[in-house]
Amino acid sequence: MRIGFDAKRFFNNKTGLGSFSRNLINALIRDFPDHDYFLYTTKEPSIEYIDQFLDMSNVKIRYPKKTQRNYWRTRGILYDLVNDEIDIYHGLSNELPFGIHKTDIKSIVTIHDVLFKQFPQDYRLIDRMIYDWKSKYACQNADRVVAISEATRTVINSQYNTQSDKLSVIRQDIDSSFAEELKGIVQTQVLQDLQLNAGYLLFVGNDSRRKNLMTVLRSLKYLKEQATLVLLLNSKNLNKECSEFILNEKLSNQIKSYSNITQEQLRVLYRNAKCLIYPSLGEGWGLPVDEALASGTKVLVPNYLPFTEIQNERKIFLKDPKDPVEIAQIVESIRSFRADSVHEYIVSPGEKYFEVYRDLFKGD
Repeated sequence: MRIGFDAKRFFNNKTGLGSFSRNLINALIRDFPDHDYFLYTTKEPSIEYIDQFLDMSNVKIRYPKKTQRNYWRTRGILYDLVNDEIDIYHGLSNELPFGIHKTDIKSIVTIHDVLFKQFPQDYRLIDRMIYDWKSKYACQNADRVVAISEATRTVINSQYNTQSDKLSVIRQDIDSSFAEELKGIVQTQVLQDLQLNAGYLLFVGNDSRRKNLMTVLRSLKYLKEQATLVLLLNSKNLNKECSEFILNEKLSNQIKSYSNITQEQLRVLYRNAKCLIYPSLGEGWGLPVDEALASGTKVLVPNYLPFTEIQNERKIFLKDPKDPVEIAQIVESIRSFRADSVHEYIVSPGEKYFEVYRDLFKGD
């Protein structure tokens, strides 16, 4: 088979959709090497990625030489797909090129969430309109639609009336390194570099209302003993509400904020946290939860979908994710935070996706 991918996130996003794209494509290349993989991205990748695939005859990277990037990704790419004789095209992040349903190319789209409809206050109007337009087209015209959770599948059905016979669930994967052991000397060095001691509280995400960071900040005031809160954010600057609360409540000395950390640092931070606090008001899946669990770390999560889809002894469910007192009480109840051993974790959905490709290729 000749399989094409929307690889923009693969090359340009360090976390989230980027991690999902890299984990899946790398797994497919490793486990199913007898097929050809075409990675379509909007600009020439860095030399690091070019070198990675240079000696792989079954991997090709494509990007526009002259065409305007956004137009190429949404429509102009069709010429390249036909020219490359692509059998199956996989949109990895909620969208497909417009017009692909008029070609002979089979298509699959992965829908991570439609949170722009559930939490409109976190998105600009123009962004919501574009996301809705793209997601609707993809769900209605793809040959297969894959949701990353039962929660996302339910929302897709209600919002876009997607045919149930072409809609399935393949849960998002994590990088296998999170389940691997880390040498003590590596952990010690990372903690020293970040000026941290083990046993801190950890928050991973951003400062949008949906992520509910304010509740985590408020919970610090209800702890009997002062604790360090480590924030791993996608931006260096917090919003005005969070910044003013930290300043007014004199919490600056308890909070350490980081962005653009390395994979190794992230693994160490998960492994040495007392717990991950993840009181999100809505997620398509919630990748940091799985990463922390694979690292052997306890996680505080809301008691609703998608967090309840898979049970785990290290998950601690919150009755009310907006209650800072409850969070503080649970944090104080955690006595041991170091995992005796890192448990096994299913990390690759490559085989399940390949089954979908194979069915499409056979005309199922």
